[in-house]
Amino acid sequence: MKEAFAAFPEIVFIDAVATYKLDELKMPFNLYIIVGEDGNGQSEVFATFLVSSDAKHVISKMIQTFKCHNLNWSKVKSIMTDKDFTKRHILGNEFPEANIMICLFHVFRVIQREITTKMGINLTERNICLEIIQKMVHANSEEIYEAAYEALKMTRLSCVIQYFEKNWHGSHHEWVEDFKGDDLTFLNRINNKLKTLSQLVNEVCQQQSSLHQFYCDFLFFLKSTRQVHDSNSLNNVGHTWSVGICRTGSAEEKYKALLTPYAFMYVMQQLEELPNNVIVVEEHPDGRYSIELESSHLNVSTSDCECVFRYLLENGMV
Repeated sequence: MKEAFAAFPEIVFIDAVATYKLDELKMPFNLYIIVGEDGNGQSEVFATFLVSSDAKHVISKMIQTFKCHNLNWSKVKSIMTDKDFTKRHILGNEFPEANIMICLFHVFRVIQREITTKMGINLTERNICLEIIQKMVHANSEEIYEAAYEALKMTRLSCVIQYFEKNWHGSHHEWVEDFKGDDLTFLNRINNKLKTLSQLVNEVCQQQSSLHQFYCDFLFFLKSTRQVHDSNSLNNVGHTWSVGICRTGSAEEKYKALLTPYAFMYVMQQLEELPNNVIVVEEHPDGRYSIELESSHLNVSTSDCECVFRYLLENGMV
């Protein structure tokens, strides 16, 4: 696990995936898993913790223990977790250089549950509110978000407005999808990697068992997921040259020789879109170029680029 984190530290996913009641301890324990992503887009388990509660001092100790055993922790660029304020506050303090992001699935699930079951509004009002919030989630500018926010206030549903302002409005840059464009996400919008692991671990580990039996089952789970991971990695290596045919000497051929098939697929998408998006290319005396794209401005040279996609390729996708 330490070797995996040392190789792919850029983005981590953190959450409690299950709660277990262990016979000897007479109290429930939460199982936390910290996961990353390798160059084939597969999940890498970095650490697991069995903790007695979600109290601030417990989560702080858990994260500090992880950092103590993983000296590359300062290379973490993005962290995806749930809405829990205490957890996000701790992660922000422990990883001051990382961007904290809220899982999009968690946003939808929590808001829908609250509005559906706890607000005392009718079906029509509920659907109007959820439609407005969906527009907020997919807003691609502050103006569009604010317009949707004003539309929500115009419903005059005070219980919904107060809930939204208290729990979501102040942190909207962490969950509105297009506001996360400058964050390193490796194209992850939701905590799907942990969701998948949660389903698997709950199939293997019983919710109530002895401590010894739990660890036997859990080690079997870790070993099985590692075997599946390694098998998929071997298959990817075996198919390295099956991703299309590239013209000899072309940029596509050079990228294909350098990258995993998973990474190459996304590079090809970028290359195919490039001719339609370039607006202005200006050469500077120092050999660098300014490129005006439809939605951004880039400064590049023949050997480097400042865009997030370039950073993604250099850190974990090759």
